[in-house]
Amino acid sequence: MNNIIEIKSIYTININEFYGSSSLSSNKYKNKSEMYKVLLIDQDYSDYLFKEIYDLQLQGYITIVLYPEKLTDIFNNIDEINKFLDAGCFFILD
Repeated sequence: MNNIIEIKSIYTININEFYGSSSLSSNKYKNKSEMYKVLLIDQDYSDYLFKEIYDLQLQGYITIVLYPEKLTDIFNNIDEINKFLDAGCFFILD
């Protein structure tokens, strides 16, 4: 069962803000920006989702969960967000 509806790469992150270097070449910029993956999670996600996130992280990606506060399980029990934090995810909140 696939818990992730959509995965997007981010190409518009200003890497200088994250890495503090103004001398990044365009190739290095593209390589570093492609390491972020934005995940849109299905409302009925299962714990298998965290294996999928782990697999992405093993491939070298930094995972960012899009709008976790809109997921029913998290909305009903805010402690559920700790599972994502423990998995090393970042968030984009609406």
